[in-house]
Amino acid sequence: MAANLLETQVNTACLRIHDTQDVHLDCNFNAIKGGGGNPAPAISINNVEGFSITHCTLQAENGRVLTASNSDDGDIVDNTIGNLTDQRQFLVQLEFVNNTRLMRNTINAAFQQLYSSGNLLRLNTVTCPLWTNNSGCAGVLLSVLGSNNTMERNELDGKGSASTGQNGADDGIIVQDESGDILSNNKIRNTWDVGIETLGNIANMQIVSNSIANVALGGIGGWYWNSWSNVAVINNTVSHAQYLFRFFRAYGLRPQNWDGRGVPADTAVYFQDNLFSGNEFTDGSFPASASAYIPIYNYLDYNNGVSALVGERVAQKSDFHLNSNTFTRNDFGHIEAAPYFSGPFTVGEIIDGGGNICANPGLNYPLVCK
Repeated sequence: MAANLLETQVNTACLRIHDTQDVHLDCNFNAIKGGGGNPAPAISINNVEGFSITHCTLQAENGRVLTASNSDDGDIVDNTIGNLTDQRQFLVQLEFVNNTRLMRNTINAAFQQLYSSGNLLRLNTVTCPLWTNNSGCAGVLLSVLGSNNTMERNELDGKGSASTGQNGADDGIIVQDESGDILSNNKIRNTWDVGIETLGNIANMQIVSNSIANVALGGIGGWYWNSWSNVAVINNTVSHAQYLFRFFRAYGLRPQNWDGRGVPADTAVYFQDNLFSGNEFTDGSFPASASAYIPIYNYLDYNNGVSALVGERVAQKSDFHLNSNTFTRNDFGHIEAAPYFSGPFTVGEIIDGGGNICANPGLNYPLVCK
């Protein structure tokens, strides 16, 4: 591309790529800007097999800056997307996009992918573009109802904190109802809730070697329809937060088709076969509180509540499967209290893998702490 492109028609994408294959755009560092209004992205991609977008500066007046749907095998590399000066809600959105790679982009916008699988986000610098007037991003990166996605070696700045109220990003990374994902070696800073939050059914996920700092509530956690099975949480570091981990259960079991697109019903609540190993908590912001909050011995503190989803039912005690969660070599520190697991303690829910560090937990505690 030899010059800048500017769309003059309102509510219209500047460049529309659709119903084709093998399209490759190199902007040579020129800019593309969508028309006024919203939605009016710089580029929209639909029903494309094989595409690449490189060396572009992508802008919009508001809302979606780059959209892709029903497309596969893409490369979005070395672009600058959105901006931090306008203080508007910019967004990159993928929907039903698979096997696509986003690498080395500067993304001054929230990123979200829906019903998308096999995608790779690597070496991106992503910043929430809105942090004033009680506005912000739900998450800097958000992935919902996909599988086998990888987010690694990204630098995320939510522009929020415990002192900013609901300005900036709620969370660094949000993952909802996914399996097989890998979240590794990300640097997550400045959110007013948690660093990594999960919702819904999470299975076979790896959360490894992430550095999380200045997050108001906790490093890693989940509560809305929270259900974890075979998740490995390994070698993460969390500082300047209230908790290293915070998990409980809010809401019941969702019906079939709760998303309007045919997803299966929830059949149980799981917190089982998970591994917490080698994680470190430093500089906690609430020394009087527990270093982690996982009330596994009290059905994750579920209070029989349901959400507004039609057909959702209350989860019964028999619906909970809470067992074989291993803790090994975690450093919870000696300043905050030992992790809170509720009680009374019984055999099977928590497995002590040894080598954990925490404050004196008292008698009959499920972990032996140094």
